[in-house]
Formats: sequence, structure tokens, C-alpha cells
Amino acid sequence: MRSLKLYVDLQKDGTATVYERWDANTGDDITEWYLVRENLGDIVIDSLEVTVDEVPSHFEGEWDVHRTLEQKAGKCGIVHKSNGVELCWGIGSHGDHVFEALYNMRGAVKSLNDYDMMFLQLVSPGLSSPPEDVRIFIASDYVQLDTTVARVWGFGYDGICIFENGKVVVENDYAFGTDDSVIVLLRLDKGYLEPTSVEEKDFQEVLDGAMEGADFGNWEPEEEVDDIYGIAALGIFAAIGFAWWRIKKWWTTRKKKPAYKIKKLLGIKENEIAWYRDIPFRGNLPTAKYVMGLFDETNLWDAVPLTSALILRMVYNGYLEVSRELEKKDTEIRFTDKDLGGLDNLSRRLYDMLKSAAGENQVLEKNEFDSWARTNHSTAYEWSTSARNEGQNQLQAQGWSGSDTQTLSPAGQEEAKHLLGLKKFLQEFTLTKDREAFEAGLWKEYLVYGAVLGVAERVARQLKEIAPQYSMVDTVLRMSTDFSKVVRSATALHVSKSYSYGSGSSSYSGRSHSYSSSHSRSGHGGRSSHSGGHGHSSGGRGGGGR
Repeated sequence: MRSLKLYVDLQKDGTATVYERWDANTGDDITEWYLVRENLGDIVIDSLEVTVDEVPSHFEGEWDVHRTLEQKAGKCGIVHKSNGVELCWGIGSHGDHVFEALYNMRGAVKSLNDYDMMFLQLVSPGLSSPPEDVRIFIASDYVQLDTTVARVWGFGYDGICIFENGKVVVENDYAFGTDDSVIVLLRLDKGYLEPTSVEEKDFQEVLDGAMEGADFGNWEPEEEVDDIYGIAALGIFAAIGFAWWRIKKWWTTRKKKPAYKIKKLLGIKENEIAWYRDIPFRGNLPTAKYVMGLFDETNLWDAVPLTSALILRMVYNGYLEVSRELEKKDTEIRFTDKDLGGLDNLSRRLYDMLKSAAGENQVLEKNEFDSWARTNHSTAYEWSTSARNEGQNQLQAQGWSGSDTQTLSPAGQEEAKHLLGLKKFLQEFTLTKDREAFEAGLWKEYLVYGAVLGVAERVARQLKEIAPQYSMVDTVLRMSTDFSKVVRSATALHVSKSYSYGSGSSSYSGRSHSYSSSHSRSGHGGRSSHSGGHGHSSGGRGGGGR
């Protein structure tokens, strides 16, 4: 289980519309995926929509667990139990999948005597495959969630639970273990929502139960310690605990760094990578981008480098051209009459998007594409998703993947070494010697790969030196980068609009949150507590593959 992203949209009547996106490798011994939603009280879940790799599943109603892989494929349903429900769907096939589930929890928000409240377990413990990366966003069209109207507490995991851009944002520090879960307690001032579910109690009663055993990292001793030895002992234990936390944090972070990944995937150290001067992976850009993401997880799903590379390749292959008359504006391109039969499907779809955004004069400026993308964000999102999946698909189709798309076969390892070797070559090559060792045409392809490898600016400078006739290389590079960033923005916009979260940046901005609050005990947001959280709804244990 690579990642779980979960979006909760609070409706006026207190219904929580929940969207979950699971990025998983299913293994080869299960037939379905399921979510446990028990301890519901008066909460009702009677709807479920599921897509498996963007293909919608047929909702059957009551789900029959006792069927084969083939019989469950393309279907989803709900198992009703005495203490709750299980949301189920067929995985279709074994291997890598992206599951997307959408359902409503009617009565999720409670109207108390003094406040409104949502107190839900959103991720269950005991999952068959605990997720490595968990991100949860809670928001509403009817109120901006921040400290002026709300308080929030997170339980069951190590991480953050904060207010950001009018939303509650939950993220984990470390990969989940079997006993980790996510419980969120949200207190909301009255007058914003009109919950249909009513409980005759004060919020403080709920909070007192939730805080039993909770520890948000703010040490508050009940009694003053007078004994000097007792104080020293407490200091030693605190130092040991802090050191252990730092070591654990360092090890977890290290395992995500490129150098560690190179050693794990290729069996060699980063400094053992040798220069490589040819084009790896048979010129397959999506695969090259995907493999670079394996070495640097923070860039695994960012489509910007690949978008830039594809646009650059279309320019240098004559499908697009930068207008010399308008060069100073550096973001205007024209469409040539060249036959498009030589474009792969991914490039052709990108070409069609760019051309659709151009006006009648067929000269496309950055602002034109930006306006088009805001209106057609779903098209940009679909293309971006296809771009991400293409690399995985080609890795398998060409025999470059190992037992799954997170590992490499011997042939894939060799190509990956060549890819890293090309990056090293482009980073270290200087023009003080071997100026004429390479044809300008090859350097243009180097620029294309430079976009994927993150060294395009360095390559652009060298190309201008070797072939002065390509003086517009900086313009071409900036233009492709501008357009590729628009695709990323449109993708984020599509997700935010689809699930009613405005245009905030959390969905695709990574973990760059700024917060300094230590007031977790008062619900202002900050650190979560691994313990506590008693009294929540929608609890249960289990889920995942079976």
C-alpha cells in the first residue's frame, strides 16, 4: 500500500461525502478490496461508487464475498453486518492498481448542546497492508475551517493535524503499522451547518473521553518534582526518548532518499554510476520519468518534467515551433503542417490540448492555455493521469520491471544505470574539451531528457555554445516549463473542484506545511496523539485485501 488520500466534504445537513484514493499493489492471493465501517450509531452508508484504474465498477447493492476474482471484477457492493458495513469491490486482476471510492455517511456531523461535532475513525487499524503515506483533507462549502470557528484533534497516528487554507489537513510522519489508525475530532461553532443527527450532550463530555490516555507531546507533570535525582532521571529518559525519535526519523527519511533507493534498486552505490552518453530506455520518456520517480519518491507523480520533455521533443521534431517574431515573450508557439502520424498517443493528446487552447490564429500563448485549462481541467487531469500510468505500463511491457513496478528486472536495472549515468554525464560535462564530440541533434535529445532528469537548464547552456543557431533554446525551455506547470495546476484544480475543496494547494503541493502551534490540547491544531480518541464513530478493525 503506497499511499492513501482521503477527502471529506461536510454537507449542510451533516452528511460527510468521502472520497478515498488507494494506490496499491495487491499481491496475488486476494480477490477484492474492502473498507470496514462499524460502530456507526445512527450514521447511514447506503451508496458506493468505485473506479479501478479509472474504470467504473457496477454497484450491485448487497455484496457476495464468496466469489472468484473473475466473478467480482468490475463490481462493487456493501456487506451489511449487525455492527456496521463493509464497502467492497473486485480488484479485477493482481498487481498495481489505483482504487477510488466515493460514498456518503449521512449523520456524520452531530448537533450537540453547545457545538456541532464530527468524531470519526477515517482509517482503520488492522489493515492487511497499512499505507506508507496518508493524507486526509476535511472541508466544507459552507464554512472555512480554521481557528476562528473550529478546533481539531487527531488520534491514532504520529503526524500532524492542522488547519490550512480553510481545511483540516492530516498527514503521517512514518509509514503506518498494523495498529495505526486515523481518528479526527472536529468541533465546529453552531450556525454554519444544520445537522440532522442530534445528541443531547455537551462537547466537553466528548472531549474528556477522547483525551483519556492521549499524549500530544507537551509534557505537563501533575506534581512538581523536588528530588534532584528524580529530576535527573526524568531528564535522562527525556533525552533517550528524543534521541530515539531522531534516529527513527533519520532512518525513515534516509530510506526515501535517492542514494538509498539507488543502492536498494540497483545494488550499487550512487558514486559507482558511470557516465553514459546514449539515450536510455529506447527513448521512452514516460518510462524514464517513472524510473526517476522510483529513486526520488517526492517526484513520482509530478507530471511537469514529462510534460516539458514531450513539448520539447515536439518542437525539435517539427510538430511545434516557437515564433521568432514573438520570441521575447517566450511562451508563444505555432502549429506546423507536419503529419501527426509519428506522434505517440500521449504526445498526440498533449498536442491536441495545446491546439484546442489556441485561438483562431493558431498562435498559443501561456495565458490562453491557462484559461483553457481552467475550463477543461478534467481533460488535463485525465491526460496527467495517463502520463503517470504510461511509465508503469511500458516498464512492464518492455520487460524492465521486476516482480512488480516498484522493482526492476536485470534489463531494467541496466537501463536505469544508463539513465542515471546520462544525468551524471550532463551534470559533469564541460565545454573545455570535446566541444565537437557530439552532434547538435543529439544535444537536442539531451535537452529533452534533461527536462526529465532535472538538469535541462545546464544542457540548454551547453547546446547554445555548441550550436549557436539554436539561440532560442532558453525560450523553448521556458515555454515548455510554463505550459507543463499549467497542466499540473489544472490537475490540482480538477481534484479540488471534484471534491469541493476550493483551489487550495494541499492536494498536490507535497509536505510543505508551515505551522508552529503546540496547542494540540486546545484543538488549535499541531501534533497528533497516537493514543486516546475514545468514543469515536465509524470504528472498526481490518480492511484492505482479502
